[in-house]
Amino acid sequence: MNIASESSFPLLGGAALITGAAGGIGRAMATAFSRAGAKVALVDADRGGLGIVAREINAAGGTALSVPLDLAETGDIAAAITSA
Repeated sequence: MNIASESSFPLLGGAALITGAAGGIGRAMATAFSRAGAKVALVDADRGGLGIVAREINAAGGTALSVPLDLAETGDIAAAITSA
């Protein structure tokens, strides 16, 4: 299934970093960007929620990477950048 064909704003070949991706608007944006063809990096402090969203996106044929971090912690941000 070509998930990009379902979108009115194709992002095939693009990438997006979505903060707050474990729930609410962030989760909806991650799903929408993935359906539009973008690879998505999911950022949130909620590791469990990130795992669920990433599995859903990957199972639907998208590409999602979970990046668990608390944006309020400078050390977490530096560690995430280093590991990427």
